[in-house]
Amino acid sequence: MNVNSSRRRAVLLLAVPVLAACLAFRSRSAAPAAALSEAAPMAAVALAETAPVAAVAPEPSRIVVLALTSRVFGNTRSIRVYLPPDYFSAASSRRRYPVFYFNDGFAVFSARLWNAPSIADSLIASGRVAPAILVGIDNAASIPGVTSPERARADEYLPYPDPSEPDLPHPHGEMYPGFVVDEVMPLVASTFRTQTGAANTGIGGASYGGIAALTAVLRKPGVFGALLLESTPLFLFDERLLADSRKLAAWPKTVYIGLGTREADDPALNERGKRTIDAFAAIVRRRSPVTLLQLNVVEGATHGSSAWRARLPAALAFVLPPPAPKSPPWAAGAGGAGRAGTTLRGSSPPPAAPFAGRPGGA
Repeated sequence: MNVNSSRRRAVLLLAVPVLAACLAFRSRSAAPAAALSEAAPMAAVALAETAPVAAVAPEPSRIVVLALTSRVFGNTRSIRVYLPPDYFSAASSRRRYPVFYFNDGFAVFSARLWNAPSIADSLIASGRVAPAILVGIDNAASIPGVTSPERARADEYLPYPDPSEPDLPHPHGEMYPGFVVDEVMPLVASTFRTQTGAANTGIGGASYGGIAALTAVLRKPGVFGALLLESTPLFLFDERLLADSRKLAAWPKTVYIGLGTREADDPALNERGKRTIDAFAAIVRRRSPVTLLQLNVVEGATHGSSAWRARLPAALAFVLPPPAPKSPPWAAGAGGAGRAGTTLRGSSPPPAAPFAGRPGGA
C-alpha cells in the first residue's frame, strides 16, 4: 500500500466517529425539536387563554359650566352641568339623557355642601339609577358684584311678599319659572343630548330653592315630571302656596319631600313646618292619585347642606329613572306598584322610580 492510500484510510477512520457523533446528536435533538414544534400551538393557545384582558377604564363623568345672560333678570350667571360617566363614550354617542334641574347650583355641585356629582356617580355605578344629566342653576347670590347676596337670592326665589323678608316688598319669584323654562332649559337642550318632555325632566331645591321649584311646577304645569323639595317652608306667605297647590291638577308623576324635625330652634315653627308639609302631601295625593310621593322625615335633622347631602342619595334614587331592566320585557313578572304616599322615618333609601311614576293609591 502506498503512502497516499494510507493517509486516505486514516482520514476515513477519523471521520467515521465524528460523523457518528454528529448523527447521534442530530437524532437526539430532532425529537425535542419536533415535540416543541408540535407543542408550540398548544402553548400559544394556553397563553391566549390565561393572559389577562386589559380592562377598559370607564369614561369619567364631567362637569361643564355655561354662562347664561338672562333677559328675564338682566344678569349673567353660571349654569353647572353634570354629564354622566358614559356621556362621551363611543357606545353612547347617540344616546340622550333625562335632565334634573337644581336651584342653588353652586351649593348643589360643591363637594363641601351637597356634593351632588359624586353622589350621582355612586348611584349610577351601583346601578340604582340610570345615567342622567344634572343641571345646577346658580342663584343671584353667586353673581359677582352683588351687594346683598341673601336679598338677591330671595328676590328671585320668592313669588309673594312675606314679613320674614321686610326688605323685599315686591319680590320677583313669579318670573323664575319663565327664566327656567324659556332660558335655562333651551340652553341645556341646545348644548347637550337631552331627552325632552315631562317624563324626562325634573326640578328641585331646598329652603327658598324649594319654594322656587314648587313655583315652577305650579306656574308651568305639565313641564316637569319630577319634583324634589327639601326643607321647604310652605308656611310662608300665609300658606298661599298650599292654596295654589289645591288648584293644580297636572302634578308631576314623582314627588319627593325631605324634612328634618329640627329645622328651626323654635319648636312651634318646626311643628308648623311639619303641619304644612303634611297638608301639601295630602293635597298632592288627593289631586293626583297616580303620583308617586315620598315623604322622608329625619329625626333630629337640621336646616342646612349637611342634612340635604345626607338625604340626597335617597332623593335622587327616588326621582331619577331606574336602570333599564336586564331581562326582556316579556320575561318580567307582574310586579307591584310603587309605594305611593308613603312616609319614611330616618334616611333609609326608598326604591327608585322613573319620572313617569307608577299608579298608586292616594
